[in-house]
Amino acid sequence: QKKLYGIVPAPDGSFVQVAISEMNGTWKVDTVICRDVNDAIRNVLLLNKKISLGIHSYWVHKDVPEYISLKSFKASFGDFYAVTPVTDYALYSEVLKSNLGGVYTDDAYLCTLPIHLVPRISHSFVTVAKDGDTYKVGVIIQLQLVAVFSVPATDNRQLNGFLPRIYRYWTTLNTDKKYPGTTVLLNCPDITIDDEDEMVLHLSFDPEDVTVVKAAGVALCEIEDGVPAFSKETPECTVRKVRSGFVLSSIALVCISLLVFVSLAAMNFYLKGQIESGKKVYNKEIEQNREIRDLFKTGTQLAQQIASLDSTGAKRSSWAKLLQYIGSNRPAGLFIEKMGTDRSDKSGEYRVAIAGWAGNETAVTEMMKRLNGSPVVANAVLQTMQQDPKKNNYFIFKIICHLK
Repeated sequence: QKKLYGIVPAPDGSFVQVAISEMNGTWKVDTVICRDVNDAIRNVLLLNKKISLGIHSYWVHKDVPEYISLKSFKASFGDFYAVTPVTDYALYSEVLKSNLGGVYTDDAYLCTLPIHLVPRISHSFVTVAKDGDTYKVGVIIQLQLVAVFSVPATDNRQLNGFLPRIYRYWTTLNTDKKYPGTTVLLNCPDITIDDEDEMVLHLSFDPEDVTVVKAAGVALCEIEDGVPAFSKETPECTVRKVRSGFVLSSIALVCISLLVFVSLAAMNFYLKGQIESGKKVYNKEIEQNREIRDLFKTGTQLAQQIASLDSTGAKRSSWAKLLQYIGSNRPAGLFIEKMGTDRSDKSGEYRVAIAGWAGNETAVTEMMKRLNGSPVVANAVLQTMQQDPKKNNYFIFKIICHLK
């Protein structure tokens, strides 16, 4: 369902923007927005929409050149020109140029609405509509808006006298365009035309706010070429789809970034919960069994030593293999108390110091043999071995070896 967009200035200085769409052959207003034309956010959010701008103009005959000066923009389909000051044109159109599909007189509704809303409308007709304290009379010939006249709306009888005067004035013009014989009364239910020879049609367009009606009429200029244009589609408007693609891509990237951030935050929160839960279970088990607590203490010390190795660049796999080997090949009666490491200044290799105690010398000797025959260390040397001065039946030892 295609939507058309139009925007016109309102009497209070704001702008009225409407979106219209066709349903079952009838055009209707979908949205009405009253806004500042300099609202940068709303202008950006137009994205790839093409919008038609209607601005106030007055109509003069070509024989009045002082009104059609270089200081004015003008548009015409014949002897009459729709004229608007250059300053107004520049002021209104500059901020919308990225989406501007064309600039038209805001009297466009006198032509476009009857063409698209009145079934089987004649190709030539006159439209009468109230605009504030005046009546606008638009002359449409061969589906083109060729002139607009104004008359004060103080008394309906003035309108009945004004319409015949326009007809008589038209006959004095040197033109081949015959004055229409059909009159359309737009949102004028209380107006009656006294001329019995005239075909009078009543057209009601809801809402009846004349500014909204003007904006809707200008929106139809995108598909109707019967309204003189001060300018057509801007070059910037032709690349609006590419520009909107960049904008949407940027918004998508921001949304994805936010989604990733939220996901990571949620995962971090979940992992923290899991860690806290694990800590509680861990602490409970430790409290229940002192022996297990002591073993975990030793394990913590070993883990700290491994972390120290990591920080200095030690080989993780070799350490894991060494710990596994010692744990599975330790002779009976021999116990490991401490393990440490340093790096040789000469060779750059890591030396491992293993300290502990044993019930006899034979266990220490056997441990040396097993270390020298292991696939994870080399050059195992018994650095010291002596009786424990406090416990004569135990031997304290220290072994130095190298990780392979």
